[in-house]
Amino acid sequence: MTMQGIDISNWQAGLTIASIDPACRFIIVKATQGGSYVSPTMTGQADATLANGRLLGLYHYVDGSGAAAEAAHFAAAVAPYLGRAVLAIDWEAGSNRRWGDTAYLRDVCKAVTDCTGRTPLLYCSASALPAVRPVADALGMRLWVAQYANNNPTGWQEHPWDEGAYTCTVRQYSSAGRVTGYAGRLDLDIAYMDAGEWAALAGSTTPAISTTTAEEEDDMHCIIQINDDPALSYYDGVSLHTLTNPDQVTALNAVYKACTGKDIPMVHLGSKDAPYGTRFVEAIQA
Repeated sequence: MTMQGIDISNWQAGLTIASIDPACRFIIVKATQGGSYVSPTMTGQADATLANGRLLGLYHYVDGSGAAAEAAHFAAAVAPYLGRAVLAIDWEAGSNRRWGDTAYLRDVCKAVTDCTGRTPLLYCSASALPAVRPVADALGMRLWVAQYANNNPTGWQEHPWDEGAYTCTVRQYSSAGRVTGYAGRLDLDIAYMDAGEWAALAGSTTPAISTTTAEEEDDMHCIIQINDDPALSYYDGVSLHTLTNPDQVTALNAVYKACTGKDIPMVHLGSKDAPYGTRFVEAIQA
């Protein structure tokens, strides 16, 4: 079973989803990029997709600005749609200062799963697949792969060029798509699943394997100020992540509150706590 679909962003701000060819079963909408950008058309496009009875996906474009911050930002933006949208991580070279760093990619993907309880799709070009597939395999992620036969205008394709050369769950097969109901170019995709599988992927959760209680795990997460340094850091129970933007604190608190019903703890380790603060940093960064 396969389904045809498109992926869109603010570049398609003028697109009216209700007018798009009914053969388009799913729409994957750009939600965020980096640690602060939210697509201005995300909410309108996502709501219209659901209202029109189509399957929804939401993706985050990685820019390398900080794995924990990117994940928290994406999670906060898509929180209203969890359980109703398949999530995806977009890994490309453009505007990505950490391109080629698959350890960073792994950190982003794992953090998104930790924040949302959902395992996202992982998008990349076919040329990047040899480097990216091990990340997907390690984290149990499905692949969304882009590969085009050419840049010629095309409609829906049941069997895209080079199909079967590799396994993937979603294939983006054109960036020059032509679809009834929209005059411009569109990215065309085929999903190798049915609507039930899509819904299951959107609603699936990833339970954590842990020896601690949920309340104990919640208490491990906090925003920390150490030794009177004005900079803030986020501690996720394992690692310390420097926060470079006040919006990151807001996003982290929004995700934490959505998951726990309370604000994320703020911990101040001042000079009176030294050398505890220093030893704390050394211990978790060892």
